Amino acid sequence: MLTQVRRFTCSLCVRLLAAGFSIGVAGVTECGAETYLIDVKDTEHNLPSSIVTAITQTPDGYLWVGTYDGLSRFDGERFVNFHPINTPELSHARVQGLFVDATGTLWIATYRGGLTSYREGVFRQEWPDDETWFDLHTRLVFSSESVALFATQFGEVLERRAEGRDVLWKAHAPPAGLRPRYQCTDHEGRLWFLTRDARVLLFEQGAFKELPPDSGLSGRPVSTVRTDANGRVWVGAENEIARWNGTRFEDMTPTNGEPRMDPVVLFPTRSGAVWVWSGERLRKLEGRRWTAEAVEWRGLLGWASGRAMGAHEDFNGGIWFNHYGNGLFHITPDGQYQRLTSADGLPGDRVGAWFQSRDGGIWLGIDRGGLVRLRERRFDVLGLEEGLPVRTTLSICEDETGAMWIGTGGGGLCRWKDGRVTRFSVGASVSANFVFSLYPRPEGGLWFSAGEGEDLGLFAEQAVQPGVWNLHAVKSILVDRSGRTWVGTKSSLAWWTPTDRRVFGTNDGLALSAVRALAEGPDGTVWSGSDDGTLYRCEPDRVHAFRAEDALAEQPIWSLLADAEGAVWAGTFWGGLLRFKNGQFFRFTVRQGIPANVISQILEDGQGYLWLGTHQGILRVSKAGLNAVAEGLTNRVDCIAFGRLDGLPTLECSDGYQPTCWRARDGRLWFTTIKGVVSINPAKVRGDSPPPPVLVEELRVDGEEQDIRSGRVVIAPGHKQFEFRYTALSFDAARFRYRIVGLDEDWVDAGNRRTALYSHVPPGRYRFEVMASDNQGAWSGAGASLEFRVRPRFYATAWFMILCGTVVVGGVALGVRHVSARKYRRELARLEQQHAIERDRARIARDIHDDMGAGLTQITLLSELALRDKEQALAHLERISDSARQLTRAMDEIVWAVDPQHDTFNGLVDYISAYAEDFLRTAGVRCRMDVPTQLPAVHVDAELRYNLFLATKEALNNVVKHANATEVWLRLKVADDGFALIIEDDGKGFSGPRARPSDGAPGRPAAGSGLTNLDRRLSAVGGRCTIASREGAGTRVEFVIRFGAGSPVVGNGRAGGRGIG
Repeated sequence: MLTQVRRFTCSLCVRLLAAGFSIGVAGVTECGAETYLIDVKDTEHNLPSSIVTAITQTPDGYLWVGTYDGLSRFDGERFVNFHPINTPELSHARVQGLFVDATGTLWIATYRGGLTSYREGVFRQEWPDDETWFDLHTRLVFSSESVALFATQFGEVLERRAEGRDVLWKAHAPPAGLRPRYQCTDHEGRLWFLTRDARVLLFEQGAFKELPPDSGLSGRPVSTVRTDANGRVWVGAENEIARWNGTRFEDMTPTNGEPRMDPVVLFPTRSGAVWVWSGERLRKLEGRRWTAEAVEWRGLLGWASGRAMGAHEDFNGGIWFNHYGNGLFHITPDGQYQRLTSADGLPGDRVGAWFQSRDGGIWLGIDRGGLVRLRERRFDVLGLEEGLPVRTTLSICEDETGAMWIGTGGGGLCRWKDGRVTRFSVGASVSANFVFSLYPRPEGGLWFSAGEGEDLGLFAEQAVQPGVWNLHAVKSILVDRSGRTWVGTKSSLAWWTPTDRRVFGTNDGLALSAVRALAEGPDGTVWSGSDDGTLYRCEPDRVHAFRAEDALAEQPIWSLLADAEGAVWAGTFWGGLLRFKNGQFFRFTVRQGIPANVISQILEDGQGYLWLGTHQGILRVSKAGLNAVAEGLTNRVDCIAFGRLDGLPTLECSDGYQPTCWRARDGRLWFTTIKGVVSINPAKVRGDSPPPPVLVEELRVDGEEQDIRSGRVVIAPGHKQFEFRYTALSFDAARFRYRIVGLDEDWVDAGNRRTALYSHVPPGRYRFEVMASDNQGAWSGAGASLEFRVRPRFYATAWFMILCGTVVVGGVALGVRHVSARKYRRELARLEQQHAIERDRARIARDIHDDMGAGLTQITLLSELALRDKEQALAHLERISDSARQLTRAMDEIVWAVDPQHDTFNGLVDYISAYAEDFLRTAGVRCRMDVPTQLPAVHVDAELRYNLFLATKEALNNVVKHANATEVWLRLKVADDGFALIIEDDGKGFSGPRARPSDGAPGRPAAGSGLTNLDRRLSAVGGRCTIASREGAGTRVEFVIRFGAGSPVVGNGRAGGRGIG
């Protein structure tokens, strides 16, 4: 809530303080009609309670407010509240006092005497509550880098001593039976107390002691003890005021005035004077003389003034007294008296706390009234309360006498002079008294446009005069230095002199558009601006048109100013600010830092600044800054924005007609608004204020607050929303810019918004930066920053990328290796197959050569013998027949060995079984078979079939030729890992020395080359041959072939359940 409050004007004249003074005493002078602004914060603004008990400010700039329902931190925009629920270190919600010690630590004194400290974002409970008492008041009375002293309301001194990381507390009780009240601390760190029987006690070096009787006091009861700015102690006693000089008191009792007094309050000021409250009188003591009295204070404070009043001196030397029941009292440095109460806009009269922040603002804590900021207005307002008949003002100018003339919206003409408003009617109806534009005439009087037709009129000799020119729809008026009157209408531009006149229209190059702005440069050049965005340089006989060539070129021109540097400044409707210089236009909008695109008023203050009236308040901007942007030296301009907190009754300045603003002869700037006229002395606007400190308060990621106290934050992957909350510790309006270095290309203009939202921040390292400016336009430079890192998901990390790269490269390498290996294996298989074919061909060739060749040779020889020996021909033919049968059988064996249709295990066994049975039957030997009915479906290559068949054939031949056997068993054993073919006879057997077996193992009987052939044939196909024989007991030959890798037997069917031994 913002309230305008008039300074209370003294109604009493200057009087002598009392009879008997040796000289006259000056009274407190009256103050003018300057107003205050009162800004109230209460529970509606998130203050925990409207009962404010204490106010202070920590070195970081935060304002801290103690209330009945908790502690609150204020940055000028929002309150952050602390109470025992969210801050257990606070022993009680009711705060009794707030103090800042020499180290910058905040101390919070609570309802039952507890003490809590706050430093670097951490609360610590330092002194416990006293559960036997309530409504205790403990205050910080002395502090240094290592020691802090606190005094309770019962006179007890609490000493806190920090020794490294150790903190020691010690309580010093006053002498028994005494309950002294703390008064002050001198420059040597001694504490001064006053007992209930008006005796003075000192506390130093950990002990209480009484002031010696020979200290220089008269012995009368002491009522108050205070220290001045130099740490010297002042004492007020019955009819006595004294000052401590380091060893004793010296008498400072005034020598003028009545001899009797009873000082209740002494308040030494930095100037050396002392304000003394005695009885019902407040007087100023300088040297040993009364020099002034606030006569108006008599009887206002009441009997409890000493207990219920606080005294303070502001930065400018003004004196403030806050009273718990009678409001606020102020004596300005120039001696003006002010009093503010609830009748003047304060939310209450029980002012319990007073504080001045570092920016000079005055803060009040009011019982059930909340937190109040008291500030002097920058702008003076001339409105309904000051005498205007209506609130809307449309035009303004100053005449040759210094009077300000105001055109109102329905109230006619008004003159402001000597603090009074005089109204002049220009018509019989309300609509006729709408005065849209006015301008002073050099010979006296005013030109004006008024009424429903916006007709041109003349006001002179305190009355409306008959019109000299019948013009309507007049939007703007200007009288140049030559006396020529220029008038802009809704469709033309005209000028008038007593002897001549001219109207420019479309035939003269003027567009059919309203001319709402007129201005004259220092060189006498007249400029006009129209609703179609065209700027005209006007001469008596012609106009020259100039027009911007950007997207906003058609926005209406509402105000003009031509400066001494040759630039023409044009305020537009939604087109920002235009500069026309050296034939070139440059436009300033929100993008260049101008916070408003509707600019209806422009003034120059003579100090290098332009003042712009807009629909968002009044702006002050440096011309040098504007020129730097226009010349490409920078891309933004800084400006000061004035609003409600500066005393403006509204943010909307009047528009559509000219002149709507005026620079008076005394340098004061006047602006019309929809709620009266405002004025400001630009020379009093501070332009050298330091920029406000900036802090990053919070970082929330997907709504979860992060710990930012270390200044570096690591954020887990997968989060989507980042919210940065920042603040400027300025209690005036602040503007912000922020960016994330590494993400944003340029600063983001946030206006007065104190949060920055990012919907997605890719993994990486970043730094969030924010800067701020107060309403003086000073930016905080580097501002505040927060470094943070967003961790990537595991699949986006460098190690994972490297791993993936390694896997890809390895996979490619393995793939290449696999392809190469397959190619190599295929080539090897092809070579092996080719080699096998060549072996088969060689074997077939060998067999044909050995068997077929030998047989055919034998047949040839036998045939020749039969031809030569006719007698033996029959015998030879029989032998030829036998040889032919053998050749046929050999050919059958060769064909069977090479035919792939027989490359099965079943085919092998069938062929061997059939051969054995036929061969043994022919030899007259019984053949018995032991072969499984179900054989595994496996593939057997030709090499195995051939060698196994020949080995079997040779074994059977040995049986028939050498064993003299009558019976032969042919057994087949099939297991999971291979098979065994066993040939066993009941012949005579044999015995002899041991020989080396085919697998290198000992234990097989020696035999002839036939047996050696068996070994060779089985070894060629990966098998082994075992022969067991005993003389007279027959012979057993076993051929074992294994299944598996590299075996010539390949398949998926298995028979049997055991392994081959």
